[in-house]
Amino acid sequence: NNNVHDAEGDADVSEANLSNAERLQRMMPHADVVKAFNTVSAYTLKSEIGARLDDRVLVCGDRAEAKDLVSRLVYSIGMRPVDAGPLAAARTIERRPLELFEEWRTAFRVSCVMLLLAYVFVAVRDVYLTAYVAGQQPRWRDLLLLKFNTVIAWHAILLLTLTFGAGLVAGLRQLATGTVKRAFPLWLDAWLRARKALGILGVVSIVLHAVAAMTVNSLFIGWSYVESTEGAEFQGSVLAGILAAGVYSALALTSLPSVSASLSWREWDFMQSKLGHVGLALATVHVLLMSFALGDLPLVQAWSELYYLPPVSVLAAAPACVVLFLRLAISLPPLSTRLARIRGATSIATASVSATTL
Repeated sequence: NNNVHDAEGDADVSEANLSNAERLQRMMPHADVVKAFNTVSAYTLKSEIGARLDDRVLVCGDRAEAKDLVSRLVYSIGMRPVDAGPLAAARTIERRPLELFEEWRTAFRVSCVMLLLAYVFVAVRDVYLTAYVAGQQPRWRDLLLLKFNTVIAWHAILLLTLTFGAGLVAGLRQLATGTVKRAFPLWLDAWLRARKALGILGVVSIVLHAVAAMTVNSLFIGWSYVESTEGAEFQGSVLAGILAAGVYSALALTSLPSVSASLSWREWDFMQSKLGHVGLALATVHVLLMSFALGDLPLVQAWSELYYLPPVSVLAAAPACVVLFLRLAISLPPLSTRLARIRGATSIATASVSATTL
């Protein structure tokens, strides 16, 4: 029999809800139709072997020998075939690329939960406990703008930390297992799939923080403060924040299909990975300098008055510092050499399989 690979997506299903692959099978009853690559993006196919964090290819068909042949083709290009069952499964597979915000659901949920928890923490520590210690009435109205600026800044850097933390955890796991062929656990797979949406939501929070900060500072910051010692730290913090916003604006532009299509893979990887970590470092510097300008870090002993609850700046910067430190560690020898060897061995093995198949 002849083997026919179908990568076509969903069209107007009117013939008893048949998939395009099933229609093709009916048109060529003596051939073996196999559905594959329908859920794989062009970006994933373009990625280097070993660097593909989402390398699954759903394969379905009615004849085992035909599916095995296509699965070997999938494996020969450094991806992982997943048997999705008979050809009837193509009905679901063809609809997956057209699902609305399917890959955004995890990111939306995480973002909303983090925003809610951040608001609760700020309301308790910075509004209620601060007023209680001072013997004053809580200024709940500050949650509308003044504390929103704090919350959305915390929200932004946490989302960006999660965005780059996913690839870091995946790399550490590859180092621990010594291979890139072992499937990621479900929680890590979901995290990796959500990182693009997490990054975009983080950029949105950066924009909201910039607008809120400009509004708050124009109303409450005077030149006498800006020209003081604390004001110098404040100016440095604002500068780092502006640079971080500029970096992530560039990253957002390169995410547009019209822009990314004009970049080589190496250029795109440099913008999204290397420059992305630079942006996270600038955002961390922004938070730390602002913490000094507000007196949060120099007055650690004062935390005891607020039941030892650390300020938002510390809770925001600590996870980002951990991610940046670990990323730097695996980017330098000997860990970088070991990771390159692991991915290089996979590339050589895959090339050998490809040559044998051909």
